Parts: sequence; C-alpha cells; structure tokens
Amino acid sequence: MSTPARESYKTAGFAEFYDAMIEALPPEFEAGRDVQHVYWPLLTELAAAAAKGGSASPASGSAAAGGRRPANTVVLDLCCGSGRVALALAAKWAAWGGRPAGAALVMAGVDSSEEMLAAARAKQVAQAGADGSTGKDGATASIGWRCAHMAALGANPALAALRRQCSLAVVSAGSFHHLLTSADQAACLRGLAACLQPAPAPAFVVLNIFNPAHLQAAPGEPVVVGPFRRTCLSQAREAAPDGGAVWRQRFLLERYASGAAAAGAAGAAAAEEGNDSGARSSGGSDSGASEAPLWQREEEWALREVRPAELERLAAEAGLQVVWRQARWSDGWPGMSSIGQGGACGCRLEDARIFVLRLAA
Repeated sequence: MSTPARESYKTAGFAEFYDAMIEALPPEFEAGRDVQHVYWPLLTELAAAAAKGGSASPASGSAAAGGRRPANTVVLDLCCGSGRVALALAAKWAAWGGRPAGAALVMAGVDSSEEMLAAARAKQVAQAGADGSTGKDGATASIGWRCAHMAALGANPALAALRRQCSLAVVSAGSFHHLLTSADQAACLRGLAACLQPAPAPAFVVLNIFNPAHLQAAPGEPVVVGPFRRTCLSQAREAAPDGGAVWRQRFLLERYASGAAAAGAAGAAAAEEGNDSGARSSGGSDSGASEAPLWQREEEWALREVRPAELERLAAEAGLQVVWRQARWSDGWPGMSSIGQGGACGCRLEDARIFVLRLAA
C-alpha cells in the first residue's frame, strides 16, 4: 500500500529518480548543455577577470605577497539538487589548462532538500574526495553544501558569507518554477542580487524557464525511467491568488530492482488493461515478467508558470537588469563583451528561455 502523497524532492530515494529522469529527458530539453555551452564559458571569463583585478573578499583566502590576495572565483549553485552543475564545474576547473595561476573556485551548493544534498555529498566523495577537487598545480575547486529555501536566501544567517561575494549565481533546470508565489519569486531574486559582487567587478545570475505544461502526463499513464515507474494519478492547472497559475501533479512512484523489471511491470499492467501499446519507456526493456517493486509511494510536485516579461519585471524590482537572453543552451555563451550595456539583447523576449542578469546600474 502506498503512503500519503508527500513533497517529492524531500523524500528518500527521490534523488536517484531525479538523476535518472534528467538523463532520460528528450533532446529538446538539452539536459546537461547548460554547463557545457553557457556556465563553463562564462565562468572561465569571470576567473580571468578576477585574476586580472585580484580580490579582496573574505572568500579569497589569505593574502599573498605584497598584500594581494589570490584571485578566487565564488559561485552559487541555487537549487543545486544532487550536485550536477557544481560537480561538473569542479571537474572542469580541475582539468582546465588555462586556469589562472594560484586561482581557486569556491562554490556553494544550496538546496531545500536534505535528501538531494546527501546525494550531492556522496557524489562529491566519489568524484574527488570529501574535501573537493584538486586540479593541476594544486589548484582547488571546493564545494560547500547548505540546506536553505531559495526564497529565504537573503535572510538566512548561514549564507551571510555569500553576500556581495559571488561572481556567478545559477538557478538550473527550471528550478525557479518551484517558487509558487510572486512574492517568493521576488524574494529569491533579491537574495540573488545581494550575493553578487558589486560593480565594477563582473558578476551575473543565470536562470532558465520553460512551459510546465510540457512535463505533464495523462492521468493513469505510466512512464518508465531507469529502474522507476512513475504513474500520473491526477494533475491540474490552478489559478493562484496573486494572479499567476500553478501546475500540480500527484503521482505514484515505484522503485524496481532494475530497468527491465520496471518496464516488465509496466508492460504487464498495460496488458491487463488491454492496451497493447504499453507504457512510455525512457530506459530498460520489457522482460516479459512482472516483479513487485522494492517500494512505492504517492508524491506530488507543483510548478508555477513564469512568462519572460514577468521574469524581467520581477528582476527589475529586485535591482537586477537582464543583459542577455537566448532560446536554447546550445546557442552558446556570446562572451561578456557581447552582452547588452544599455538593455537586454539576444533573442526576442517572447522566445527567451535563458536569462543572464546583473546588478542594475
């Protein structure tokens, strides 16, 4: 028997499902291309700028000869989940042959789910040891994981050390949609603004949005993702009191011993219903046998619709200016010299899904 529905991201075992789901997303979702095409190219530019100008921030470490501090680059990965972005950046930093001498990458991975953070810490140990990644010439990329709600970023004492320190803050995988009220969205953007280094240092926020309707499924429809079977039980688009709209979905999540077992169970269930087409599958194959799941439970998630014009308005109210926007991660980072000086540039507002922001002048 399944348990009552719970907020999915904070339940045991969900991190494994989430990683499998990201891997199985259709190509149009461009899973993983954010790091390759935008975050990493931008980070290398910011590191070069930090090396040229030096740094006097506490995050930069002890003073070097002549009173000059090593030029570290500080990055905030907000809604870091199981650490996909931060760990990828750490690995790239460690292997980067063009890294400025003596420079280090200091990252903070922040998420409201201890379950996700536990998965991130485990991956970090597997990737480079519990103390972070050490690259060529001893240069390091360190990651500190913190549990906090993204709408309370600016008011959390545990994150006070990030204030005015970050060269880059990212909100990946459409996580901004998890903020279900306009007030929470505004609070998140204000918190991000407070973390950025002030001018003249270059410092940016990068986040993306999408249409939540694209992730919805027909009630009763099972989807196999690796060793998991996820069946939509109900979903609805609700009007929010503040005038927005929120998509809510309740689903049954089942963990099987293997992808083949999950697909076999889905196929057996479809056959019982007289549906020869079976379930949609994103991994595994139909083994022809139905096995009992290792566990199952009902969960739910909710995503608020965010339109490009609404995001730009909220950003402006938080003291942030949109300086670049694009429709796809694979369009690539144009370089800091190409971004707008007097206003946003890039693709048309109505086509924008990826936004680069900085502190308003």
